[in-house]
Amino acid sequence: MSINLDIIGSCVGDKFYCDTCKYPLITNADFRSSAEHGVCNDCYMEFVEGDIDNWKNGNKPEKKKVDGYLLLKRQINERKVKL
Repeated sequence: MSINLDIIGSCVGDKFYCDTCKYPLITNADFRSSAEHGVCNDCYMEFVEGDIDNWKNGNKPEKKKVDGYLLLKRQINERKVKL
C-alpha cells in the first residue's frame, strides 16, 4: 500500500515540534505560539505568558523546571488515554 501526499503551499522552514517540550505541534494555537515564541501553546502558557519580557530577553526556564513540567504533562496524557 502506498500513500500519496499533496502539499499545498510551502512548509519550508515550518517547525512541527515544540523547542521546549519536544511534543508535536497539533493545534492552530500551537503553530501560532511556535511562530511567535518558539514553543507550543501549552509551554507558552506555562513558561512565557507570565513573564513575556524575560522570555523575549532570552531567559528560558531551567532544565529542572521543564523536566517537572514534562513529567506532569506525561501523567496527564496517560490518564486521558486510560479514560
